[in-house]
Amino acid sequence: MNKKLPSFAISFVSRKATSKKLNKHIIYARISVNNSRTEISTKRYVSPHVWDSKAEKMKGDSEEAEDLNMFLQGFRQRLFEIHTTLFSLNKPISADIIKQEYCNVHTEGTKCIIELFEKHNQQVEEKLDIDFAYGTLERYRVTLKHIKSFVEHKYNRDSFGIHELDYEFVVELEHYLKVTKGIGNNSTLKYIKNFKKIVLIALKHGWINKDPFVLFKRRLIPVERYALTKDELSILEAKSIAIARLHLVRNLFVFSCYTGLAFADAMKLTEGNIIDGVDGAKWLKVDRTKTKVISYIPLLPKAIEILELYKGWDADSNKLLPFFSNTKMNAYLKEIAAVCGINKHLHYHLARHTFATTITLANGVSIESVSAMLGHTDIKTTQVYSKVVQQKISDEIGKIKGSL
Repeated sequence: MNKKLPSFAISFVSRKATSKKLNKHIIYARISVNNSRTEISTKRYVSPHVWDSKAEKMKGDSEEAEDLNMFLQGFRQRLFEIHTTLFSLNKPISADIIKQEYCNVHTEGTKCIIELFEKHNQQVEEKLDIDFAYGTLERYRVTLKHIKSFVEHKYNRDSFGIHELDYEFVVELEHYLKVTKGIGNNSTLKYIKNFKKIVLIALKHGWINKDPFVLFKRRLIPVERYALTKDELSILEAKSIAIARLHLVRNLFVFSCYTGLAFADAMKLTEGNIIDGVDGAKWLKVDRTKTKVISYIPLLPKAIEILELYKGWDADSNKLLPFFSNTKMNAYLKEIAAVCGINKHLHYHLARHTFATTITLANGVSIESVSAMLGHTDIKTTQVYSKVVQQKISDEIGKIKGSL
């Protein structure tokens, strides 16, 4: 006698979601086997006014509706396959068993890319000042924020299975960042590069078999670096600034113009960073926050002058210089640019550019020495500044060609 197939039905129902999505309903798959019933969250969201409860699908023929309805069709099919497999193996069948089988089969396959990204960021946070700088953590946090908003925008969900990642996801993410969010090409590619690291983790663990980035080829657009000219730097140094906070920020900025230190490295300096160099003069020995490369930088007279100015500025602090947050520093530098009549976007990292070009390369310091002082891991990074100097030389020679 053939075993009788138990009654089996799947329906989709929507229910009001959490407070974060008051305008959305979450869709559940309701499994019914004989007299047993249970539900599985599809982790997909839909606006109640476009959900057809009778047809159990989203209304309309938009791309969003087509995507959601195809997903639900596939979801239904997977549950039917589990039911059929259980029956063919003569195993017990109930709504709860089918749900458990679904969860067991898809635990690794549907590992959420967002959850993996969150775990990654937590590990980065735990390794702050060991393997990572705070700025790195912030970049990963911002990238994760963009991934979350993209998944919600494109797929109407708050999660996305790793097994679902494909080339189309990457291309659509690029389009979303550039078009919907209005983010520039280079910043978009940097966010995608951060996301790619998480995908590579999934590949190494064997959670996915194919790299969705294999066919994704994009290039950064070269950005023109600029720095303060010798005249602009002289104006900045000589300007009498009565407002205390602006006076201090100007001095800190000038200090980095003569040392090439990035904001994070300048703000963490202590007496332990000052050493006697091979020439008997005072040098800085700095373990760069970003690259973990040790830089040796001779202290120029102007830098020493500023250090002396703030010597013992706070008896309770071992830091050589007073400090602000990077955000405040850059905000104040905009004010300083206006006060000094400098028609350039003044930000703290511009001091590093100025050191590389106006202070060193333009005065004959070799590119190898500049690269070492800046703590670059690749001299190609420093060569960007040499192009700026070449352009400066070309412009200046151009001025005298007509008189020769």
